[in-house]
Order: sequence, then structure tokens, then C-alpha cells
Amino acid sequence: MNQLTTIYISVAILITKANNLIEVSMIRRNQQEQGDNSQQNKCQPNQIKIDEICQNCHFSCRQCFGLGQNKCTSCNSISNRILWNDQCICRRQYYEDEQQSVCQECHKSCQSCLGSTGNDCLSCYDDYELLNGNCVCKLGYFYDYNNMECRQCHFSCEICNDFETDNCLKCPFDSQRLLIDNKCQCPEGYYEVEGNPICKKCHIKCKTCSGYENCLSCSSEKLLVNNDCVCQPNFFLYKSNIIYTCKPCSNECLTCFGQLGFECLSCVAQSTLSPNNTCSCNLGYFLINGQCQICNSNCRTCAYSSTYCLSCSTNYVVQTNNICFNNQCGCTSSYYMDSNGICQQCASSCSTCNSTSCTECPNKLNFGPSCSTTASLPQYCTSFDINGICAQCQTNFTQNSEKVCQMQSAVICSIWEFLSKVVNRLEVIVKPAIIQDVRFVILNIIYHQEIATPVIKVV
Repeated sequence: MNQLTTIYISVAILITKANNLIEVSMIRRNQQEQGDNSQQNKCQPNQIKIDEICQNCHFSCRQCFGLGQNKCTSCNSISNRILWNDQCICRRQYYEDEQQSVCQECHKSCQSCLGSTGNDCLSCYDDYELLNGNCVCKLGYFYDYNNMECRQCHFSCEICNDFETDNCLKCPFDSQRLLIDNKCQCPEGYYEVEGNPICKKCHIKCKTCSGYENCLSCSSEKLLVNNDCVCQPNFFLYKSNIIYTCKPCSNECLTCFGQLGFECLSCVAQSTLSPNNTCSCNLGYFLINGQCQICNSNCRTCAYSSTYCLSCSTNYVVQTNNICFNNQCGCTSSYYMDSNGICQQCASSCSTCNSTSCTECPNKLNFGPSCSTTASLPQYCTSFDINGICAQCQTNFTQNSEKVCQMQSAVICSIWEFLSKVVNRLEVIVKPAIIQDVRFVILNIIYHQEIATPVIKVV
């Protein structure tokens, strides 16, 4: 229908209504002019006088201003009709029974209808929807036969046969709910929000929950602590994208953090947390399988096992096999105990010693690492080995094959050259025999290292 046609129809309706109003006005004026003096000239309430003859109004009208169903001015109050556009039409939930000329009640499910049955509906109430002439309960509603009305299902149900939660027949689409024992329940990993048909997802760390981060249960690798899922001891929560998994901490940590698990928050028993977030076993303990185990009583510190000693308790020494040996008895005189707890003999010149030098000499002549075997001391020697033999000579001296310190050859030549000049000068003023004695003394000084200077008398 175009706009021009709509305008024509609207104008025609207005003209018709105007003519009706004019006609009603003229009739009422005639009635007023004629008066009501004569009972014979008065018509019945449902009649109208036309050409001085009382004629019946349309059966639907109580009073009218002309003949026809659209000429009514009022309706009978008990006829279930209402006045609308000069017509007495059946009120809502009633239909026109043309055979009996009365308004009959529709089926209770209908808001308006064409007949009395439940499949004659034209429109429905809010809780219903029209389906093939029938008013059926909307999705999410059920028909209450006791009260003859549609009632809303529990919010968790899409289709039900009762208001109770355990009478669901189908769950809402995209609600994440599962139909279990006639209940639409939130699955594992989702939680219920009162009044909301859609299940909300729990935080990924929860297995089940009553709120986003209010965990009720956890996966097997986590523990439930104050409604929170935390990793078991020696594990930490590792996040990769949106996935949370528990990964093992470093062996020495009880709890830890960071991406690798090396940064400790707390330590296993018998260990201590350092300021740089590392744990180390206490003295006398060693780490094995993530636990600090006690060392053998002989060990002060140990590793790998309780008997693999790194250091020993008092009166014990570490042997080559890393076992602590009891050192309370000690070694006899002229012996010392090595690092393996074995008694080793001192150098023959020592009365007592340690691993590096003599500690006591038989003739009380104790010179550092060794003892002198004679009253005269080795000259020009600055250090000795464990056997009392010279190990190093003084500057400008060197050892011969017998380990005796001798003056170096360059020094000897220099001294000989100097003394030869002295002797040559002496030959001028002394006898040849005396010169020979002088030569002997000089050689004796050089090769025998005697300190005393001989006195040469000039005859």
C-alpha cells in the first residue's frame, strides 16, 4: 500500500465519522424538539426512530444512532462487549458466536481467539507463544495444571516439567551445563552464579570452585590451602601462556619461585635460607634426594653419602678413601701421622716431626726443618728437606754432588784473580816458602768454605 492510498483511506474514515456525528446530532436534536410528552411516540432503549418508526438497533448495541453494527452509542454491560469505533465488539478473551449472537469465552490459554477451543487462539499472554493456533508455554516455562497457567522453570533449565531444579528436561544452549539426574549442573572447572543460566569458568588453577578464585578442589599435583590451589612442597607454579603447571623446585628448596625453580622461599629440614634465596644443609648434614641427611658421627662435613667425609670431627683425620680415622692414640716418637691417618717415620736426624719439618732434635740443635747431625752447622744453606739435607743455598753459592753449598765458579775466579795479585806483590817482600803457605790458605778458604782467617807471619 503506497502513501497516497493510505491518505485516501484516512480521509474516507474521517468523512464517515463526521457524517455519523452529524446524523447523531440531528437525531438527538429531533428527539429534544419532539420532547418526551407522549409515551406512544417513545422507542425502546435498543431502538431508534427512523421516519417516525421505531426500529431495532444492531443486536450488539444497547443504544444506537442508526442501523448497522457500526452505529452503536453504548453496549450492554453484561454482554462482554466494549464500544470501539462505534461498534460493540467482544472484549479480550471472548469471541463472537455468530450463531447465538453472543460473546463466548476463549480457551484460557488464549488472549484473543476465533473459537472456544485451545487451538483457535489469535494471540497469547506474555508467558505463552502462538504455535499453530495454540498458545503454548514459552521456552523456559512449564504449564501448571493446578493453576492453569505457565510458570517459569528454574533458571538452570531450558525445558522442564516443574519449578524444582531436579525436573529439568533440557539445559540452555551455550550455558556449559550438563543434564545429570534431571539437573542442569555446571561441569568441572565451572561455577554457579545464582539467577544466571550460564556457568562461569573457574580460575585455571582450580579443579572445581564456588567462585572465580575460590577453589573447592585441585588437580593431583596441587594442594588445597585456604581455598587456593598451591603446588606441593618442592614444586612451584609455572605459567606458560594461560596454562599453570607445577614444576619441581631445585633439590634444596622446600618452596620456590621464578621460571626455573632455583630461587628458594623456604628450605627443607636441617638447611638454612641465605639472603640470595639459596638453601644449604646445616653443618653435619648432606643433600640427597631433596633431603638433608645427617653425616656419620666421625664426619664434620660430608657429601654423596653419610660416610663420604670431607672433613672430620675432633680427634679424627680423613684417609684417602674419605673415611675419618680415629687419631686419639697418635704416633710413637720419631713418627708423624699423615693426612690418611697413617704413621710415617721422621727423618733420621729428628726426634719428633710433622709432615714438613723436625719439631725436636736429639742434640737440641734444631734448625728449622731439619736437625744437624754434628756440632758444626752446614754453612751457606738456607733451607732443608724432610731428611735434613740442604735444599737451598745462599746467594752466590751452589750445591755440589754431595749436596754441599759451594761458591759459584764465577765468584771463585774473581776472588782468585784478586788474591793472585796480592800474592804476586807479596813475593817481592817475603820468602818463597811463605808464599807457598799463603797459596795453600787461599785455596783452603775457597774450596772448604772455612770462615776463620789465618794469620800469616812475615819472617
